[in-house]
Amino acid sequence: MTASRSSLRPLRHALFVLLAAGCLSDTVSYSPDQDDRAMAVIASVFSDTDQGIVLSLCEDLAFVADDNTCQVEHVVRGGGRGIAHEEDHGNVGCGGCPLANVAAVKGTLTAGGLPAPVAVTGTVTLGSGTSDEPYAFPYFVHLDCADEAQPCTIEGTLEEDGRLDATVTVGGEPAERPLVRSGAATCGG
Repeated sequence: MTASRSSLRPLRHALFVLLAAGCLSDTVSYSPDQDDRAMAVIASVFSDTDQGIVLSLCEDLAFVADDNTCQVEHVVRGGGRGIAHEEDHGNVGCGGCPLANVAAVKGTLTAGGLPAPVAVTGTVTLGSGTSDEPYAFPYFVHLDCADEAQPCTIEGTLEEDGRLDATVTVGGEPAERPLVRSGAATCGG
């Protein structure tokens, strides 16, 4: 999966927060257990039954991270596949690179304006980039329709209570929708 210009918006947001916060000199830790807990929240079904919107997200197991470590410091992997490591952030925010903790996702979107459920792919950026807790909420979600013939995007924030405050854009018409987590998604390999 290659990062599209629009899928880098959460990373730009993290950079802005880092620059606004000044210099950081924290050490952060990543672990398979933390990855599993985060993915359990992300790999879910979110819906707005009043509007007929249903978003089902799963981990994108085929995702291969780019070698650009100035954007992605850690890739969240569920199922015990996460990689434990610590990172010293040194002078991040004083000219250093933006560091992101990112989960790659895929799934389906059902919404008005779409003739059938469509495949979506994208990223969920965890943590704000300003603290030593890289798994802190809110998580920033950015998804695009995989089929260019059915243009859509979903952007928003996933809160700790399972609410996804999303802007769903189908055919150029954005609609702000609070989507509620209704359970775990059924994800195949």
